[in-house]
Amino acid sequence: MIEFDEASYLACNPDVKAAVEAGHFQSGEQHFLLQGRHENRLFDHTKRADKILAELDISRLTGVEIGPLANPLVTKNDGEIIYVDFADAAFSRAKYKDDPKVDVSRIVEVDAIWGSQTLSEAIGGRKVDYVLASHVVEHVPDLLSWLEEIRAVLKPGGTLRLVVPDKR
Repeated sequence: MIEFDEASYLACNPDVKAAVEAGHFQSGEQHFLLQGRHENRLFDHTKRADKILAELDISRLTGVEIGPLANPLVTKNDGEIIYVDFADAAFSRAKYKDDPKVDVSRIVEVDAIWGSQTLSEAIGGRKVDYVLASHVVEHVPDLLSWLEEIRAVLKPGGTLRLVVPDKR
């Protein structure tokens, strides 16, 4: 059995660190036991990102990340990435300003807002090599239409990578 590393877990999960500091959890380990393992949180964010991004050369490809909020899987320094969300960063900062699980100072600037227009229209008709969405799909009311819009922006051979919570 792997020994729980409190410092690594909190470093990899700044939202949990804020929740512990605010008194919502006694420790990172308590969060992990109650919620973290069901959310598939790992102790090392790099390992989590490596698993999700496996076999993608993000330095050479163009991607879309849907709903990056404050923890994007790919940064602008990593490669060409288009951040897409339902609202701009200012809206998200206001929405999450009192949420101890979100570090509002880390909320990324959104490149495209997807809502009243198709995803293709939101990103200017571009085609991309991959699309990422972490903990987004569970909030989508019409999954088939959502997937079809993603398919429409992917280049032939493109890939969709989803992180889906396991609520077993």
